[in-house]
Amino acid sequence: MELAELQRSIRETYGERDAARGVDGTFRWFIEEVGELARTVRHD
Repeated sequence: MELAELQRSIRETYGERDAARGVDGTFRWFIEEVGELARTVRHD
């Protein structure tokens, strides 16, 4: 898979949701996800 294909797939999957959430909301959601990942990695 080429990078452009991956970007298109992500845009098609998450684009509407992210746009509705806005930049600030999407950033906060992303930070929460990174925090969950960090907690999981730290406990393994």
